[in-house]
Amino acid sequence: MNCFESENKDANYANWTDRGYLMNPAVLYHHAAESEGEEPQLIVPEHERTLILQEHHDAPSAGHYGVEGTFN
Repeated sequence: MNCFESENKDANYANWTDRGYLMNPAVLYHHAAESEGEEPQLIVPEHERTLILQEHHDAPSAGHYGVEGTFN
């Protein structure tokens, strides 16, 4: 992200863009060349991954019924 936010667009910037990375106002995405028609994937910063997983997995609206519910 530092490379994309820097005013100096050097060879490092070209290296990242050539590999399919793009930045849209402070949000980093990756678009694989072999995935035609696919939406670019959001790159989630490492320090936010645990919180996001917990919020989407542990919330009552996440649809998890526990071990016994899933087994049944």
